[in-house]
Amino acid sequence: ALACDIRVAEHGDYTLGLPETRLGIVPGLGGFQMLSRIIGHALATEMVLRGRVIGPQEAAQIGLVLPLNDRTALENALEIASDIAARPPVAIQSVKRMAHAMTAGETVEQSTVTASSEFFACLTTGDEAMRKMVDFMQTGEDITK
Repeated sequence: ALACDIRVAEHGDYTLGLPETRLGIVPGLGGFQMLSRIIGHALATEMVLRGRVIGPQEAAQIGLVLPLNDRTALENALEIASDIAARPPVAIQSVKRMAHAMTAGETVEQSTVTASSEFFACLTTGDEAMRKMVDFMQTGEDITK
């Protein structure tokens, strides 16, 4: 789940975490590094050093998962996926590339250049984006629908 762009959970009696140090090993496959990028280095270090696991409520509070609600994780995931799927694919692909570049260590300066490049790419793809942007500039019409 740490490699996912968006993580959802639901209320329940279960735990999340990287308890490997309880067994005398370290989390594999970059788990500690990914956790650090998601919740911050200090908190991730504390959790991994102690082998501490947390429930879904605390996971939501620290930003490991999206805020909980009364729906199941599957219902939340399907709603999010449906909403994203309804957006122009070029923009979604651009955002994913920018997010992955930041996760990979892109600096603020580099990310500004990347964002400019991705913005230009969105406007020049023949996608709906250019039409909506022009409509907004001419009419002030709401482009968020």
